[in-house]
Amino acid sequence: MNRVDVAEGVEGDTLPWTRRHPSVRRWALVAAGVAIWWALYSWNRPFWNTIVYDVAGLDSDSRLGESIHFFFYDVTKIALLLTGVIFVVTVLRSFM
Repeated sequence: MNRVDVAEGVEGDTLPWTRRHPSVRRWALVAAGVAIWWALYSWNRPFWNTIVYDVAGLDSDSRLGESIHFFFYDVTKIALLLTGVIFVVTVLRSFM
């Protein structure tokens, strides 16, 4: 049983559940990170559609509107993909 040092005067049963099971806490943080990344990645196109076409008022059939949309959408997509790859590699390397 995980008990804290007697000198500290706190027994392990009084510790929070996440302190007694740190691996569960770590995996919960990983799952939360994946969920946040997935949400950002899936909202990328609708977000830039709204900003470029509705808020800025650019036409989706014009070269300027398509170019600006392409730039912001792809820069964000590439940044999210790089972040995802780095995250996965970091998690995999933590087991080696």
